[in-house]
Amino acid sequence: MASFAQKYNTCTGNPFTFDLKGYTFTSLKELFNSEESKNKVHHLDGFYFTRGKFGLHAVVVMSDVKKRVDMPLYLTKTFVDIVNNSEAVNDIKGGKVGFIVRKYESHNKECYSITFEDK
Repeated sequence: MASFAQKYNTCTGNPFTFDLKGYTFTSLKELFNSEESKNKVHHLDGFYFTRGKFGLHAVVVMSDVKKRVDMPLYLTKTFVDIVNNSEAVNDIKGGKVGFIVRKYESHNKECYSITFEDK
């Protein structure tokens, strides 16, 4: 059985390495509305965590288009779970994972999220 420290000190490293020089940030909304995004499965090359004004959240890296995309806060736990699952990390590194940007409404506000897709 794993100790408390082994169980909960797992999200300190990043299994993905990137040279992010030349990458730009885009929002999920911008990605959703871009012409090349319509019903497209985007390649997920990896992600990293950063702290913003609302706390820890994931940033997805898309190497094919040199973009970084902030993920919604509610997906942070999902990305932490992925980091802690070596099979999931290997699937991403192996090019087996993509995502589709989806739009939804919440509290009369337009919101954007992703749905993972197998490639």
